[in-house]
Amino acid sequence: MKQLKNKNTVRSWQKKKKKKKISLKLDLRRSKNTSKNKKRKPINKRAVASFIGGLAVIALFYFALYADNLRIKTIGVSGNENVAVNKMESIVRDEISAKKFGFIPGDNCLLVDREEIKNKLMENFSEIESIDVNVNFPNEIILKVQEKNTALIWCRDQCYFVNDQGVAFLLADEGELIKEQKHFIKIIEEAQIAEETETERQSMQKEVGEDADNVEKNMMEGENYGSNVEDIETAVQKGFSVLPAITLNEKVSDVSFVSFAVEISGLVGRNQRLKIKYFKTKGYRTRELIGFTDKNTKLYFDTTKSAEKQAKNLDYLLNEAIDKEKIDTLQYIYLKNEDRVFYK
Repeated sequence: MKQLKNKNTVRSWQKKKKKKKISLKLDLRRSKNTSKNKKRKPINKRAVASFIGGLAVIALFYFALYADNLRIKTIGVSGNENVAVNKMESIVRDEISAKKFGFIPGDNCLLVDREEIKNKLMENFSEIESIDVNVNFPNEIILKVQEKNTALIWCRDQCYFVNDQGVAFLLADEGELIKEQKHFIKIIEEAQIAEETETERQSMQKEVGEDADNVEKNMMEGENYGSNVEDIETAVQKGFSVLPAITLNEKVSDVSFVSFAVEISGLVGRNQRLKIKYFKTKGYRTRELIGFTDKNTKLYFDTTKSAEKQAKNLDYLLNEAIDKEKIDTLQYIYLKNEDRVFYK
C-alpha cells in the first residue's frame, strides 16, 4: 500500500511539474511576442526633427538678438547743409539705447524702429522738410535729410527763419542755420511805419512834371520832392513793434512778398557801391519794403512792381547820375515809381 501511495504521489508530482513547464513556456512565448511588438513600434521622426529645429531656432534667435556684430555701430547723415550732424547722431543713439521689453538690446539692427527715429528727428529739427531712415545690414543707420528752403529771417521782437512760402519754422537763435559763409535777408516788421497814400503819390508826380520822361531828368528834378519820404523815415525812426510775437509755423508773409525780397536783395547786392544790411516793413500787406544800407541810406521799394526795373533805376542813379562821393551822404532813394527815382 505504501508503495502504491508513493507511486501515485510521484505521478501526481510529475504531472504538476509538466503543467508548470507548459505554463512557463507559454509565459516565455508571450513575453517574446510582447518584446517583438514593442520593437516594431515606429519612432516619430517628425517630433524629433521639430524638437531639434526648435532648439536651432532658439539658438539662432538668441544669437541674432545679442550678437555684437548686429548692433548699430555707425550713423551716417547725407543731404544736410545746416543741420548739425552730431546732434542728429545723439538723438538717434538715445532712441536706440533703450532696451526692448526690458531685456533685448534696442540697438540691434533687426529691431530698429525707423518710424520712431524719424518722428524724433522731425520733432527736434524744425528746419528738416523730410527724412528717410534706412538700416544697412549688419550695423549701420543712414539718415537722408531734406532741409527746408530758408529764404529769409523775419523779425517781430524775436526773429524766425522763414521758408519760401512765408512760413516761420524755426526761432533764429536756436538753429544751426546761420553760418559765416551764408547770408540771409533780414526783414523787421514794425507796426508804426507810415504808408504813402495814393493822393501823395499823385501829388508828387504832378509836381515833378508829367512831361518828365527821361529817368535822369526825373532824378535831378525829384531831388527836392521828398517830403512824404521824410515822413516815412521819421515814422521808421520813431516806430516800435506792438505786433504779437511770431508763433512757430505762422505764415508771416505771402509767396510774392518773399520772392520780391529775395530777388531785390540779389539784384541790389550786385552793385558794389552800397550794401543792404536789412529791410523793414509794416507787414507784407502794405507791399512796401524799406532797405537799410551800411551807409544808413534808405531804399524804398514797391513789392507789387518789377524788382528788376527798380534795381535797374537804382544802378543808373548810383553809376551815372550821382558822383561817387555823394553816395555815402544819401539819406534815402525812392524807387517805388518805375519811371522815376527820387533821392536826397
